[in-house]
Amino acid sequence: MADTCIDLGELADFLIFAKGKTYAGDGKKIVMPCGTKQFEPVARGLWRYEDEYKGRSRFGGQVKVFHDDVFLWQMLYYGGILPEFKDDSVLIRKTYSFLKKALLLGDAGCPFRGPETFNYGEFAYFNNTIKGDLSDFKGREEIWVKENNVYVLRFIGGLIE
Repeated sequence: MADTCIDLGELADFLIFAKGKTYAGDGKKIVMPCGTKQFEPVARGLWRYEDEYKGRSRFGGQVKVFHDDVFLWQMLYYGGILPEFKDDSVLIRKTYSFLKKALLLGDAGCPFRGPETFNYGEFAYFNNTIKGDLSDFKGREEIWVKENNVYVLRFIGGLIE
């Protein structure tokens, strides 16, 4: 891994911190001419976190983490509001507001997304990390409103060697 030994606990702690400073924490966003949205990078010590995505109700993006300017970890993600709900602007706004709450609750078990489950009012969040830990993972998260699955996101990533 680029001749660097990284403590996965430190990486997890930094991911939780940085996630709270970008999308989940209403971080400052730069919109590029092509429509890509980039959050202002988050740095702490030798760590740097970059997040960019494109899209609205459905989107795709990536998170990159650097340590001492060495690119060492990445997560790719794709998904969003399911097509049958794409015209319901109120539902979309409420769903993404709820998603931010869920993402802020991520812990060392899944620092890159939210907790295994989270309920708030009529909303329910589910994180199914199918494989692995920070070094190599993939999974899916869903948001349900009452009996309707309204949002699905798939993610994959791990350490870069």
